[in-house]
Amino acid sequence: GVETPGELPVNVIAVGLFETEIFESTAYRALFDELESAREAQDRIVQTGGLLAPLLVVRSLSMALAGTDYAHHRHFAERAEDYRHDYVQMLNRDLIANARPGDQFDGVYTVGGEVWESIPAFSYQAPGLGWAIRHQVVALCMLAVWLVGLCVLTRWAVLKMEMVG
Repeated sequence: GVETPGELPVNVIAVGLFETEIFESTAYRALFDELESAREAQDRIVQTGGLLAPLLVVRSLSMALAGTDYAHHRHFAERAEDYRHDYVQMLNRDLIANARPGDQFDGVYTVGGEVWESIPAFSYQAPGLGWAIRHQVVALCMLAVWLVGLCVLTRWAVLKMEMVG
């Protein structure tokens, strides 16, 4: 029953910003997950290459234990994106609650200190050792193959030396 957006009980621009953030974040996360899945598949191929070059396995495990592998990077990036999304939506909710219907903002909207103080600081907790190891199953399997192979070859060499000596 209104003829202009300014007659609505809420600010249309503020609601649009809120909804746009939801839509864009969902689309971004879907594309990000697709890209990350491809990257993880590549990482598994590299880890499988450890069957031919054990240094690849050692490098992969070392990076995971140090928290510098791609799984750790992705974990951090996801937590940072969650924080960014929540931060923006808190500001959008403030805009919805406090903007007058029909305000155009001209690209400027000012909030009080209480809004900024209500937004928690970004806090990141890195995953633990068990999480890191679970992301290295392929590398651990390749290392096990090398260790079993080493034991078999060592046993063979000892038997060969006993037969010669």
